[in-house]
Amino acid sequence: MRIKIFIVSAIILGITVFLPIKSNSCPIPVFRYALEFWEEDPYMVDVFYKNSLDADEKELVNYLLNASSADNDMKANLDLRSINAGDQMDDITRGFLNNLSPPELPWIVVRYPRVSGNNNVIWSGPLNKENVQNLINSPARESIAAKLAGNATAVWVLLESGDRSKDRKTYDLLNNELRRLEQTLVLPDLDLWYENTSGDPDAEPVINFQIVTLSRSDAREEPFVKMLVNTEDDLLKFDSEPIVFPFYGRGIALWAIVGRGINEWNIMEAAEFLTGPCSCQAKLLNPGTDMLLSMNWNNVVENITDISLANPLSGMGDFSSREAEARSQLESATNKHFGTATNQRESRATDSDKVVYIDIFGKDEEQTRGREDAEKVEEVKKEQEVPKEDKADGKDNAANDTRIADEPAQARQGPESPLEIKQEKESRENDSKRKFGSTQILLSVFAGIILIILLSGIILYRKH
Repeated sequence: MRIKIFIVSAIILGITVFLPIKSNSCPIPVFRYALEFWEEDPYMVDVFYKNSLDADEKELVNYLLNASSADNDMKANLDLRSINAGDQMDDITRGFLNNLSPPELPWIVVRYPRVSGNNNVIWSGPLNKENVQNLINSPARESIAAKLAGNATAVWVLLESGDRSKDRKTYDLLNNELRRLEQTLVLPDLDLWYENTSGDPDAEPVINFQIVTLSRSDAREEPFVKMLVNTEDDLLKFDSEPIVFPFYGRGIALWAIVGRGINEWNIMEAAEFLTGPCSCQAKLLNPGTDMLLSMNWNNVVENITDISLANPLSGMGDFSSREAEARSQLESATNKHFGTATNQRESRATDSDKVVYIDIFGKDEEQTRGREDAEKVEEVKKEQEVPKEDKADGKDNAANDTRIADEPAQARQGPESPLEIKQEKESRENDSKRKFGSTQILLSVFAGIILIILLSGIILYRKH
Protein backbone atom coordinates (compact mmCIF):
# COMPACT_ATOMS: atom_id res chain seq x y z
CA MET A 1 0.00 0.00 0.00
CA ARG A 2 2.88 2.34 0.75
CA ILE A 3 4.88 1.46 -2.35
CA LYS A 4 3.67 4.53 -4.24
CA ILE A 5 5.08 7.09 -1.83
CA PHE A 6 8.33 5.11 -1.68
CA ILE A 7 8.69 5.24 -5.48
CA VAL A 8 7.89 8.95 -5.65
CA SER A 9 10.39 9.66 -2.87
CA ALA A 10 13.04 7.65 -4.75
CA ILE A 11 12.44 9.67 -7.91
CA ILE A 12 12.74 12.99 -6.09
CA LEU A 13 15.87 11.77 -4.24
CA GLY A 14 17.44 10.67 -7.52
CA ILE A 15 16.82 14.05 -9.10
CA THR A 16 18.29 15.79 -6.05
CA VAL A 17 21.46 13.68 -6.11
CA PHE A 18 22.14 13.74 -9.84
CA LEU A 19 20.96 17.24 -10.65
CA PRO A 20 23.28 19.75 -8.94
CA ILE A 21 21.18 22.74 -9.92
CA LYS A 22 19.95 25.11 -7.30
CA SER A 23 16.13 25.15 -7.28
CA ASN A 24 13.47 26.46 -4.98
CA SER A 25 10.49 24.30 -4.07
CA CYS A 26 7.11 25.82 -4.67
CA PRO A 27 5.78 27.27 -1.37
CA ILE A 28 2.15 26.62 -2.36
CA PRO A 29 0.84 23.67 -0.29
CA VAL A 30 0.15 20.48 -2.24
CA PHE A 31 -3.61 20.46 -1.67
CA ARG A 32 -4.02 24.04 -2.95
CA TYR A 33 -1.69 23.70 -5.93
CA ALA A 34 -3.53 20.53 -7.01
CA LEU A 35 -6.93 22.21 -6.66
CA GLU A 36 -6.03 25.25 -8.76
CA PHE A 37 -3.61 23.90 -11.36
CA TRP A 38 -4.08 20.15 -11.92
CA GLU A 39 -6.80 19.33 -14.44
CA GLU A 40 -8.71 16.13 -13.68
CA ASP A 41 -7.90 13.08 -15.84
CA PRO A 42 -10.82 11.59 -17.83
CA TYR A 43 -11.96 7.99 -17.36
CA MET A 44 -12.35 5.77 -20.43
CA VAL A 45 -15.98 4.71 -20.83
CA ASP A 46 -16.96 2.39 -23.70
CA VAL A 47 -20.52 1.50 -24.66
CA PHE A 48 -20.67 -1.72 -26.73
CA TYR A 49 -23.79 -2.34 -28.80
CA LYS A 50 -24.87 -4.64 -31.61
CA ASN A 51 -25.65 -2.96 -34.94
CA SER A 52 -27.83 -0.16 -33.52
CA LEU A 53 -29.27 1.48 -30.41
CA ASP A 54 -32.95 2.05 -29.76
CA ALA A 55 -34.34 5.46 -28.80
CA ASP A 56 -33.97 4.97 -25.01
CA GLU A 57 -30.42 3.69 -25.37
CA LYS A 58 -29.46 6.62 -27.58
CA GLU A 59 -30.86 8.95 -24.96
CA LEU A 60 -28.62 7.35 -22.30
CA VAL A 61 -25.56 7.65 -24.52
CA ASN A 62 -26.39 11.32 -25.15
CA TYR A 63 -26.79 11.78 -21.40
CA LEU A 64 -23.22 10.52 -20.90
CA LEU A 65 -21.96 12.78 -23.68
CA ASN A 66 -23.65 15.83 -22.18
CA ALA A 67 -22.31 14.95 -18.73
CA SER A 68 -18.75 15.16 -20.07
CA SER A 69 -19.32 18.50 -21.82
CA ALA A 70 -17.23 21.44 -20.64
CA ASP A 71 -20.37 23.59 -20.63
CA ASN A 72 -22.06 21.39 -18.04
CA ASP A 73 -22.05 22.72 -14.47
CA MET A 74 -21.78 19.11 -13.26
CA LYS A 75 -19.09 18.12 -15.78
CA ALA A 76 -17.93 14.50 -15.38
CA ASN A 77 -14.33 13.62 -16.23
CA LEU A 78 -14.90 10.86 -18.80
CA ASP A 79 -14.17 10.10 -22.45
CA LEU A 80 -17.00 8.18 -24.10
CA ARG A 81 -16.81 5.80 -27.06
CA SER A 82 -19.77 4.05 -28.69
CA ILE A 83 -18.54 0.82 -30.28
CA ASN A 84 -20.49 -1.44 -32.63
CA ALA A 85 -19.57 -4.99 -31.67
CA GLY A 86 -20.33 -6.06 -35.22
CA ASP A 87 -17.61 -3.82 -36.70
CA GLN A 88 -13.87 -4.39 -36.75
CA MET A 89 -12.13 -3.44 -33.49
CA ASP A 90 -8.54 -3.12 -32.33
CA ASP A 91 -7.08 -6.07 -30.41
CA ILE A 92 -7.31 -4.37 -27.01
CA THR A 93 -10.96 -3.40 -27.41
CA ARG A 94 -11.87 -6.85 -28.74
CA GLY A 95 -10.06 -8.37 -25.76
CA PHE A 96 -12.21 -6.40 -23.32
CA LEU A 97 -15.38 -7.62 -24.98
CA ASN A 98 -14.25 -11.25 -25.18
CA ASN A 99 -13.04 -11.39 -21.57
CA LEU A 100 -16.23 -9.84 -20.22
CA SER A 101 -18.53 -11.94 -22.38
CA PRO A 102 -21.47 -9.66 -21.56
CA PRO A 103 -24.77 -11.52 -21.28
CA GLU A 104 -26.46 -8.68 -23.11
CA LEU A 105 -25.74 -5.65 -25.24
CA PRO A 106 -25.46 -2.69 -25.00
CA TRP A 107 -22.87 -2.93 -22.22
CA ILE A 108 -20.86 -0.26 -20.37
CA VAL A 109 -17.14 -0.80 -19.69
CA VAL A 110 -15.20 1.61 -17.43
CA ARG A 111 -11.41 1.94 -17.13
CA TYR A 112 -9.03 4.33 -15.35
CA PRO A 113 -7.65 7.37 -17.22
CA ARG A 114 -5.01 6.56 -19.85
CA VAL A 115 -2.33 8.48 -17.99
CA SER A 116 -2.67 6.10 -15.02
CA GLY A 117 -1.12 3.25 -17.01
CA ASN A 118 -3.79 0.94 -15.55
CA ASN A 119 -5.79 -0.52 -18.44
CA ASN A 120 -7.83 -2.99 -16.39
CA VAL A 121 -11.61 -2.87 -16.37
CA ILE A 122 -12.84 -1.29 -13.12
CA TRP A 123 -16.55 -1.78 -13.53
CA SER A 124 -18.97 -2.95 -16.21
CA GLY A 125 -22.72 -3.41 -16.49
CA PRO A 126 -25.72 -3.14 -18.79
CA LEU A 127 -26.62 0.22 -20.30
CA ASN A 128 -29.60 1.39 -18.27
CA LYS A 129 -30.65 4.56 -16.50
CA GLU A 130 -29.68 3.41 -12.99
CA ASN A 131 -26.16 2.34 -14.00
CA VAL A 132 -25.55 5.52 -15.98
CA GLN A 133 -26.58 7.72 -13.06
CA ASN A 134 -24.54 5.73 -10.53
CA LEU A 135 -21.52 5.81 -12.80
CA ILE A 136 -21.21 9.56 -13.16
CA ASN A 137 -22.33 10.54 -9.66
CA SER A 138 -23.29 9.25 -6.22
CA PRO A 139 -24.08 10.77 -2.81
CA ALA A 140 -20.58 10.18 -1.45
CA ARG A 141 -18.81 11.66 -4.46
CA GLU A 142 -21.18 14.62 -4.53
CA SER A 143 -20.29 15.33 -0.90
CA ILE A 144 -16.54 14.94 -1.56
CA ALA A 145 -16.59 17.32 -4.53
CA ALA A 146 -18.61 19.95 -2.67
CA LYS A 147 -16.24 19.88 0.33
CA LEU A 148 -13.09 20.06 -1.82
CA ALA A 149 -14.54 22.94 -3.84
CA GLY A 150 -15.37 24.66 -0.57
CA ASN A 151 -12.86 25.20 2.20
CA ALA A 152 -11.75 21.62 2.92
CA THR A 153 -8.01 21.03 2.89
CA ALA A 154 -8.66 17.33 2.29
CA VAL A 155 -11.57 14.90 2.57
CA TRP A 156 -10.82 11.59 4.29
CA VAL A 157 -13.04 8.84 2.90
CA LEU A 158 -13.60 5.96 5.29
CA LEU A 159 -14.57 2.84 3.33
CA GLU A 160 -16.34 0.79 5.98
CA SER A 161 -15.66 -2.89 6.55
CA GLY A 162 -19.21 -3.77 7.51
CA ASP A 163 -18.23 -4.53 11.12
CA ARG A 164 -19.94 -1.72 13.03
CA SER A 165 -17.66 -1.95 16.08
CA LYS A 166 -14.49 -1.90 13.99
CA ASP A 167 -15.76 0.91 11.78
CA ARG A 168 -16.80 3.05 14.79
CA LYS A 169 -13.41 2.60 16.41
CA THR A 170 -11.65 3.56 13.17
CA TYR A 171 -13.84 6.63 12.71
CA ASP A 172 -13.15 7.87 16.25
CA LEU A 173 -9.40 7.39 15.85
CA LEU A 174 -9.40 9.17 12.49
CA ASN A 175 -11.55 12.04 13.72
CA ASN A 176 -9.50 12.62 16.88
CA GLU A 177 -6.21 12.62 15.00
CA LEU A 178 -7.45 14.97 12.30
CA ARG A 179 -8.76 17.43 14.88
CA ARG A 180 -5.34 17.36 16.56
CA LEU A 181 -3.50 17.88 13.26
CA GLU A 182 -5.70 20.84 12.39
CA GLN A 183 -4.29 22.57 15.46
CA THR A 184 -0.66 21.45 15.16
CA LEU A 185 0.16 21.46 11.45
CA VAL A 186 1.27 24.77 9.94
CA LEU A 187 0.80 25.83 6.32
CA PRO A 188 3.77 27.32 4.41
CA ASP A 189 4.28 31.05 4.99
CA LEU A 190 1.22 32.78 3.49
CA ASP A 191 3.32 35.74 2.35
CA LEU A 192 5.07 33.43 -0.11
CA TRP A 193 1.99 32.18 -1.96
CA TYR A 194 -1.33 33.59 -0.72
CA GLU A 195 -2.89 36.51 -2.60
CA ASN A 196 -5.39 38.16 -0.27
CA THR A 197 -7.29 40.46 -2.60
CA SER A 198 -10.07 41.05 -0.09
CA GLY A 199 -7.75 42.10 2.72
CA ASP A 200 -9.90 40.10 5.12
CA PRO A 201 -7.73 38.07 7.55
CA ASP A 202 -10.68 35.75 8.21
CA ALA A 203 -10.54 34.68 4.55
CA GLU A 204 -6.99 33.36 4.92
CA PRO A 205 -6.73 29.60 4.31
CA VAL A 206 -6.62 27.33 7.33
CA ILE A 207 -6.27 23.56 7.69
CA ASN A 208 -9.71 21.98 7.58
CA PHE A 209 -10.06 18.19 7.35
CA GLN A 210 -13.43 16.59 6.59
CA ILE A 211 -14.58 12.94 6.82
CA VAL A 212 -16.99 11.08 4.52
CA THR A 213 -18.06 7.51 5.30
CA LEU A 214 -18.74 5.05 2.48
CA SER A 215 -20.63 1.76 2.73
CA ARG A 216 -19.60 -1.16 0.53
CA SER A 217 -23.20 -2.43 0.44
CA ASP A 218 -24.77 0.77 -0.97
CA ALA A 219 -25.79 -0.04 -4.56
CA ARG A 220 -25.57 3.64 -5.56
CA GLU A 221 -21.88 3.62 -4.59
CA GLU A 222 -20.89 0.39 -6.36
CA PRO A 223 -18.93 2.03 -9.24
CA PHE A 224 -17.22 4.39 -6.78
CA VAL A 225 -16.20 1.55 -4.45
CA LYS A 226 -14.77 -0.33 -7.45
CA MET A 227 -12.74 2.75 -8.43
CA LEU A 228 -11.23 2.94 -4.95
CA VAL A 229 -10.38 -0.70 -4.28
CA ASN A 230 -8.79 -1.17 -7.71
CA THR A 231 -6.32 1.69 -7.31
CA GLU A 232 -3.86 -0.81 -5.81
CA ASP A 233 -3.50 -4.49 -6.67
CA ASP A 234 -3.79 -5.88 -3.13
CA LEU A 235 -6.69 -3.81 -1.78
CA LEU A 236 -9.25 -6.41 -2.87
CA LYS A 237 -7.81 -8.74 -0.22
CA PHE A 238 -8.99 -6.43 2.56
CA ASP A 239 -12.73 -6.53 1.98
CA SER A 240 -13.31 -7.11 5.70
CA GLU A 241 -11.11 -4.22 6.85
CA PRO A 242 -11.82 -0.48 6.95
CA ILE A 243 -9.77 1.52 4.46
CA VAL A 244 -9.07 5.26 4.53
CA PHE A 245 -8.45 7.28 1.36
CA PRO A 246 -7.38 10.93 1.75
CA PHE A 247 -8.82 13.02 -1.12
CA TYR A 248 -7.27 16.28 -2.32
CA GLY A 249 -7.19 18.59 -5.33
CA ARG A 250 -9.98 17.94 -7.80
CA GLY A 251 -10.84 14.50 -6.51
CA ILE A 252 -7.48 12.73 -6.30
CA ALA A 253 -7.44 9.72 -3.97
CA LEU A 254 -4.10 9.48 -2.20
CA TRP A 255 -2.59 6.14 -1.16
CA ALA A 256 -4.79 3.83 0.89
CA ILE A 257 -4.39 3.31 4.65
CA VAL A 258 -5.71 -0.12 5.62
CA GLY A 259 -6.89 -1.88 8.80
CA ARG A 260 -4.35 -1.70 11.60
CA GLY A 261 -2.32 0.68 9.45
CA ILE A 262 -4.92 3.35 10.23
CA ASN A 263 -2.96 4.88 13.08
CA GLU A 264 -1.68 8.26 14.21
CA TRP A 265 1.63 7.92 12.39
CA ASN A 266 0.22 7.09 8.93
CA ILE A 267 -2.55 9.67 9.20
CA MET A 268 -0.02 12.35 10.15
CA GLU A 269 2.29 11.35 7.28
CA ALA A 270 -0.47 11.78 4.72
CA ALA A 271 -1.64 15.05 6.30
CA GLU A 272 1.90 16.48 6.28
CA PHE A 273 2.28 15.65 2.60
CA LEU A 274 -1.02 17.35 1.71
CA THR A 275 -0.33 20.53 3.69
CA GLY A 276 3.38 20.78 2.93
CA PRO A 277 4.98 22.79 0.09
CA CYS A 278 4.58 21.33 -3.39
CA SER A 279 8.04 19.86 -4.04
CA CYS A 280 7.12 18.59 -7.52
CA GLN A 281 4.65 20.64 -9.57
CA ALA A 282 4.18 17.91 -12.22
CA LYS A 283 0.97 16.04 -11.48
CA LEU A 284 2.27 12.78 -12.99
CA LEU A 285 5.05 12.54 -10.40
CA ASN A 286 2.74 13.00 -7.43
CA PRO A 287 0.91 10.13 -5.73
CA GLY A 288 -2.78 9.49 -6.16
CA THR A 289 -5.47 8.49 -8.66
CA ASP A 290 -8.24 10.72 -10.00
CA MET A 291 -11.79 9.59 -9.26
CA LEU A 292 -14.72 10.03 -11.65
CA LEU A 293 -16.61 13.01 -10.19
CA SER A 294 -19.24 15.41 -11.52
CA MET A 295 -18.00 18.93 -10.92
CA ASN A 296 -17.00 21.74 -13.28
CA TRP A 297 -13.97 22.71 -11.23
CA ASN A 298 -12.93 25.65 -13.40
CA ASN A 299 -16.24 27.33 -12.59
CA VAL A 300 -16.11 26.87 -8.83
CA VAL A 301 -12.44 27.01 -7.82
CA GLU A 302 -11.25 30.44 -6.73
CA ASN A 303 -7.62 31.26 -7.45
CA ILE A 304 -6.12 32.53 -4.22
CA THR A 305 -2.49 31.68 -4.91
CA ASP A 306 0.01 34.15 -6.32
CA ILE A 307 2.04 32.09 -8.77
CA SER A 308 4.41 35.03 -9.43
CA LEU A 309 5.46 34.95 -5.78
CA ALA A 310 5.75 31.18 -5.77
CA ASN A 311 7.82 31.16 -8.97
CA PRO A 312 10.51 33.89 -9.07
CA LEU A 313 11.18 33.26 -12.79
CA SER A 314 7.61 33.83 -13.93
CA GLY A 315 7.93 37.51 -14.91
CA MET A 316 9.63 38.97 -18.01
CA GLY A 317 10.89 41.89 -15.94
CA ASP A 318 12.74 39.49 -13.73
CA PHE A 319 14.19 37.79 -16.82
CA SER A 320 15.43 41.13 -18.16
CA SER A 321 17.25 41.92 -14.92
CA ARG A 322 18.83 38.47 -14.93
CA GLU A 323 19.89 38.99 -18.56
CA ALA A 324 21.64 42.25 -17.67
CA GLU A 325 23.28 40.60 -14.67
CA ALA A 326 24.48 37.71 -16.82
CA ARG A 327 25.96 40.12 -19.37
CA SER A 328 27.80 42.04 -16.65
CA GLN A 329 29.18 38.90 -15.01
CA LEU A 330 30.25 37.49 -18.35
CA GLU A 331 32.18 40.60 -19.34
CA SER A 332 33.76 40.89 -15.89
CA ALA A 333 34.96 37.28 -15.97
CA THR A 334 36.35 37.67 -19.50
CA ASN A 335 38.19 40.87 -18.60
CA LYS A 336 39.75 39.14 -15.61
CA HIS A 337 40.83 36.20 -17.78
CA PHE A 338 42.56 38.38 -20.42
CA GLY A 339 43.81 40.95 -17.93
CA THR A 340 42.49 43.83 -20.01
CA ALA A 341 40.22 46.82 -19.52
CA THR A 342 36.76 46.84 -21.03
CA ASN A 343 37.76 48.67 -24.23
CA GLN A 344 40.77 46.39 -24.71
CA ARG A 345 38.71 43.29 -24.09
CA GLU A 346 36.22 44.31 -26.76
CA SER A 347 39.03 44.75 -29.32
CA ARG A 348 40.16 41.15 -28.76
CA ALA A 349 36.81 39.30 -28.67
CA THR A 350 37.30 35.57 -29.06
CA ASP A 351 35.15 32.82 -30.48
CA SER A 352 34.72 31.32 -27.02
CA ASP A 353 33.17 34.63 -25.92
CA LYS A 354 30.77 34.44 -28.85
CA VAL A 355 29.69 30.93 -27.93
CA VAL A 356 28.51 32.15 -24.54
CA TYR A 357 26.85 35.23 -26.00
CA ILE A 358 24.98 33.09 -28.52
CA ASP A 359 23.44 31.14 -25.65
CA ILE A 360 22.31 34.30 -23.86
CA PHE A 361 21.52 36.81 -26.58
CA GLY A 362 21.04 34.76 -29.76
CA LYS A 363 22.38 34.83 -33.30
CA ASP A 364 22.24 38.62 -33.83
CA GLU A 365 24.89 39.15 -31.16
CA GLU A 366 27.21 36.71 -32.94
CA GLN A 367 26.79 38.51 -36.26
CA THR A 368 27.41 41.90 -34.63
CA ARG A 369 30.60 40.68 -32.97
CA GLY A 370 31.73 39.14 -36.29
CA ARG A 371 31.43 42.53 -37.94
CA GLU A 372 33.29 44.16 -35.06
CA ASP A 373 36.19 41.69 -35.44
CA ALA A 374 36.43 42.44 -39.17
CA GLU A 375 36.50 46.18 -38.43
CA LYS A 376 39.27 45.71 -35.85
CA VAL A 377 41.41 43.83 -38.38
CA GLU A 378 41.00 46.69 -40.87
CA GLU A 379 42.04 49.18 -38.18
CA VAL A 380 45.18 47.13 -37.47
CA LYS A 381 46.09 47.14 -41.16
CA LYS A 382 45.70 50.92 -41.38
CA GLU A 383 47.83 51.43 -38.27
CA GLN A 384 50.65 49.40 -39.79
CA GLU A 385 50.58 51.54 -42.95
CA VAL A 386 50.95 54.90 -41.04
CA PRO A 387 54.65 56.06 -40.77
CA LYS A 388 55.96 56.39 -37.24
CA GLU A 389 57.04 59.99 -37.72
CA ASP A 390 53.45 60.98 -38.59
CA LYS A 391 51.98 59.52 -35.42
CA ALA A 392 53.22 62.12 -32.92
CA ASP A 393 56.18 64.28 -31.93
CA GLY A 394 58.82 63.23 -29.40
CA LYS A 395 56.82 64.47 -26.45
CA ASP A 396 53.76 62.55 -27.55
CA ASN A 397 55.87 59.46 -28.18
CA ALA A 398 57.37 59.69 -24.70
CA ALA A 399 53.92 59.94 -23.17
CA ASN A 400 52.81 57.05 -25.32
CA ASP A 401 55.79 54.98 -24.16
CA THR A 402 54.92 55.72 -20.55
CA ARG A 403 51.30 54.63 -21.14
CA ILE A 404 52.44 51.42 -22.85
CA ALA A 405 54.81 50.61 -19.98
CA ASP A 406 51.84 50.60 -17.61
CA GLU A 407 49.76 48.25 -19.74
CA PRO A 408 49.69 44.48 -19.19
CA ALA A 409 52.15 42.38 -21.15
CA GLN A 410 49.51 41.04 -23.48
CA ALA A 411 48.46 44.56 -24.50
CA ARG A 412 52.14 45.69 -25.02
CA GLN A 413 52.81 43.14 -27.73
CA GLY A 414 51.62 45.59 -30.37
CA PRO A 415 49.50 45.02 -33.45
CA GLU A 416 49.71 41.61 -35.03
CA SER A 417 49.80 40.91 -38.76
CA PRO A 418 46.55 39.86 -40.47
CA LEU A 419 47.99 36.34 -40.91
CA GLU A 420 48.84 36.08 -37.20
CA ILE A 421 45.39 37.36 -36.26
CA LYS A 422 43.77 34.77 -38.53
CA GLN A 423 45.91 31.95 -37.10
CA GLU A 424 45.19 33.01 -33.53
CA LYS A 425 41.47 33.23 -34.30
CA GLU A 426 41.42 29.75 -35.85
CA SER A 427 43.33 28.34 -32.87
CA ARG A 428 40.93 29.85 -30.39
CA GLU A 429 37.97 28.70 -32.48
CA ASN A 430 39.26 25.10 -32.39
CA ASP A 431 39.83 25.31 -28.63
CA SER A 432 36.34 26.67 -28.18
CA LYS A 433 34.81 23.88 -30.28
CA ARG A 434 36.64 21.24 -28.26
CA LYS A 435 35.48 22.73 -24.98
CA PHE A 436 31.94 23.17 -26.25
CA GLY A 437 31.88 19.59 -27.58
CA SER A 438 33.08 18.21 -24.24
CA THR A 439 30.41 20.20 -22.43
CA GLN A 440 27.72 18.85 -24.77
CA ILE A 441 28.84 15.27 -24.15
CA LEU A 442 28.76 15.75 -20.38
CA LEU A 443 25.32 17.36 -20.52
CA SER A 444 24.01 14.56 -22.76
CA VAL A 445 25.26 11.87 -20.39
CA PHE A 446 23.87 13.79 -17.44
CA ALA A 447 20.45 14.20 -19.10
CA GLY A 448 20.41 10.50 -19.98
CA ILE A 449 20.95 9.52 -16.34
CA ILE A 450 18.11 11.76 -15.19
CA LEU A 451 15.79 10.45 -17.92
CA ILE A 452 16.50 6.84 -16.95
CA ILE A 453 15.75 7.60 -13.29
CA LEU A 454 12.46 9.33 -14.15
CA LEU A 455 11.30 6.63 -16.57
CA SER A 456 12.18 3.86 -14.12
CA GLY A 457 10.29 5.59 -11.34
CA ILE A 458 7.22 6.17 -13.52
CA ILE A 459 7.21 2.56 -14.74
CA LEU A 460 7.46 1.23 -11.18
CA TYR A 461 4.80 3.70 -10.04
CA ARG A 462 2.36 2.54 -12.71
CA LYS A 463 3.22 -1.12 -12.16
CA HIS A 464 2.45 -1.03 -8.45
